[in-house]
Amino acid sequence: MIETQHLQELWNKRLRAEIWYSCVVTSVIVALAQLVTLEIDRHILGRPFFALRLPYLFVALGCLIVLLRQRKKMRVQALQLTIIGLTLSVFTNIWLTQAAFAHSQNPWIPFYGFHVTALMLPILRYGSGIRLNVCLLVALTIEAAAAWSWFHLGSEHLLLLSGYVWNTLLTGLCATILLFVRYWYERTLRVFVELEARAVTAEKTARMFLSLRDRANSPLQTLEIGLALLKRQQPESAISVALLNALKKLVDLHRVFQADEFDWSQTEGLPDLEWLKEK
Repeated sequence: MIETQHLQELWNKRLRAEIWYSCVVTSVIVALAQLVTLEIDRHILGRPFFALRLPYLFVALGCLIVLLRQRKKMRVQALQLTIIGLTLSVFTNIWLTQAAFAHSQNPWIPFYGFHVTALMLPILRYGSGIRLNVCLLVALTIEAAAAWSWFHLGSEHLLLLSGYVWNTLLTGLCATILLFVRYWYERTLRVFVELEARAVTAEKTARMFLSLRDRANSPLQTLEIGLALLKRQQPESAISVALLNALKKLVDLHRVFQADEFDWSQTEGLPDLEWLKEK
């Protein structure tokens, strides 16, 4: 279709913008999480673990600075690698935190990091579609199940009595529902982007036809006058008859563009569609 190329251009621009915003959000969340837990580590887990969080903080801040300064220059592949790397680093960070708290003999809430990450994964943009979101959520579920078994959380009597297990399962269910919502959002967004592409293509087509109509007006009038004079001089000429028939077809075609069923006045509102080209 005519608008296929423009549709792909609009879709790629939207895709890049959403991946960039997802990178920024992930960087901010990782940095804030490390800042908050730094104080906890200093009082509960000790200095060794306090120093272990600093690389996460510096990497998140570095990614945020690069994203803000190189917003228009970074390619989509670089943005995808950035957000995937940040997400995978969160997986490692959650496991280390769970292990540190489990061996510290201090009160703690297990799976808190898993809950937050599970609710964040469905809303982030990693690429076209949600396949990677699904894969990461499955990987997070496997990691949570491994943590439950490795740290013997099933033997925590108070944890079982409080119903915290059901809270964790409910969080997983909410994350799954968010994935389904994201899937329908993707389909709806694709339809709207296609409509935008069709609108811009319709504008260009309408202006092209208007230009053809206006440019053909004067040459047709000249041909009509010239062939009328030629017919007076050579009334029985086969060439003049053929030329008159061809001219009649061109005039009929030109009248189509001037017919009442074509409301060309609507094209005056087409400049309002210029904002679509900038997206």
